[in-house]
Parts: sequence; C-alpha cells; structure tokens
Amino acid sequence: AAPTTAPAATEAPAAQAPAASSPVDKIKMAVVLAGLVNDGGFNSVGYQALNNAKQNLGVDAAYIENIPAAKAAGVMADYVNQGYQLIYGFSGIYQSIIFKIASEHPGVTFVAMAGPETKDSAPKNVWISGNAFEDAFYLAGALAGLTTKSNTLGFVGGAEIPVYKAAAKAFEEGAKSTNPNVKVLTAFTGNFNDAVKAKEVATAQIQQGADILMAAVNYGTFGVTTAAEAAENVKVIGMASDQKMVSPKTILTSIVLDYGGVMQEIIKNVAAGQPGGYAPINLASGKAYLAPYYGEVPDDIAKKVEEIKQKLISGEIKYTTAATLPKQ
Repeated sequence: AAPTTAPAATEAPAAQAPAASSPVDKIKMAVVLAGLVNDGGFNSVGYQALNNAKQNLGVDAAYIENIPAAKAAGVMADYVNQGYQLIYGFSGIYQSIIFKIASEHPGVTFVAMAGPETKDSAPKNVWISGNAFEDAFYLAGALAGLTTKSNTLGFVGGAEIPVYKAAAKAFEEGAKSTNPNVKVLTAFTGNFNDAVKAKEVATAQIQQGADILMAAVNYGTFGVTTAAEAAENVKVIGMASDQKMVSPKTILTSIVLDYGGVMQEIIKNVAAGQPGGYAPINLASGKAYLAPYYGEVPDDIAKKVEEIKQKLISGEIKYTTAATLPKQ
C-alpha cells in the first residue's frame, strides 16, 4: 500500500563522475514523482531515468516520490530554495502547477509533461516533455484488433486528462482500422496508481468479453494483470516500460516510453543555455515504440503492425490527439 505521507527527498545512488568536466555535471536537478518508484511502470521509468542521467551525464540529482498535485507546488518551491536549477515534474498532473511556479522563478528551468498543444503557452523557462504518444496507442490498438479472438477489447485508464483521453480514442481508432467489428470498452479509474480499482474495472471488462486489455495506468497495471491472470486467455498491453516480467503469462507487449532519453536530451540542452523548449515522445522521435512480442504475435501480424507504424510516422494515417480532441 502507498504511504499516506510523502517521504523526504532522497538522494539518487552515487555514480562515478565523467572523466571530463562539462556544464552538465554542474547542474543540480530534482525530480518530483506523483507515484511510487517501485510501481513497475511510469514512476519506475522516471526513477531509472534519473539514475541513468546521473550515471551517464554526472548530473547532481535528487528525487521525491508519491507527491499529489496538492503538495507539488510546495515541494517544488522547496527545491528552488535549496538551489536546484532544474525541477523535473514527472507527471502530467503537475502541468498547470509548473506553468505557474515557473513564471514566479524565471531563473530556474522546469520540465512539465504535457501534450504538444501546450508548448506555445508554456513560460520561456519550461521544457515540455511532449506526451505525443497517441500514435503508439493507435499502433497498440491496431495490434489488438488483429489479435483479439472475441472482438472485444478493454482500455483501463488512470486520470482522465486530455492526453490519455486522446490515447484511448487513438487506441480505439487503431483497433477498428484493422478490425471493423471490434468493440472497445473504455474506463478511467481516476488514479494511475489505484491497483484495486484497476482490477475492478479490468474484471468488469473481461466479464463483458474483453480478451485484450490496454493498461494505461502505473501501479494500477498490477490490478489489470491480476484480473487477466484470474481469467483464461486474456492478454494485457502494458505501458511505460517493457512489462513482460510483471506478468509473463498475460503481457502481450508494452508501449515503451523512453522518458530517460528525453530527460538526458533536455539536461544537455539546459546545460547548453536553452532554458525551455519541446521534446516529443512519439513513434517518429523513436522515444515511443512497442516492446518485443516474445513469440506472442504471429509473424504475418507483426509485419502488418510494422507497416502501420511506418504509415503513422510518415503521416499517412491520421488519429485523435490531445490537440484535436473535441472540446467539452
């Protein structure tokens, strides 16, 4: 169970300094995570990204985990007061908070995770780690449409924020592009880390016939895989990292999001004197892709999925994004 209070900021494991000094190793960075670093998904990816940046670039880094949106502004302000020059908000729930606090501290660089539609409104000292990964969800949907036996799929989301609402639509559009007869059951639990609720939603979708579930959650993935393991012939598509080892029996593939590569790219740009900008995470940038299938997908289907991927990258295939999502 997640702790009820946020732990204190923790220094990342020590790493050897690079052989030659550079502006990068002078940067003091703090990463604020909305969930637990052992969630096996998004926050684990963030923690690993931090450690890789520390080891590969020599950046001076700290992190704090399990910080809800209500406490994020205070935590980030504390880091600013401690002299951190780069504050990395590793969750989309922090976007508006970061935009506000960045305006109050123009000498500090902040990183927000948000969709591309926000890049023009971001303060000049904010980098957008661009969650433009709807194309990867379209691709995962296309795979699910080709592999389902029941013609019913499930999408289990966490917080119902624009980028994940768009991801759910793109997943459904991808599925119907390869299987017009498919039905997609979509539900949001309201919390990326609520494994109990995720299990309830997944179980309900399985009972309605879903044989492939898209787990667009973090710690909640454990709830989705638990529900799939209790059923027969139900597969799960994970998110954030290759989650095959989370549930070897049920994981079909995963949408891998290379936040570590983006983090190092941003750190280098900040060290080079660029306090703000946009770094997309999508198929075209190579920062989003499907994990290996481990023999779960026939070669002919894998070939079709690769063809669809290339059409997505070229722009031949259009899909719903956070920018094109109908306004409510």
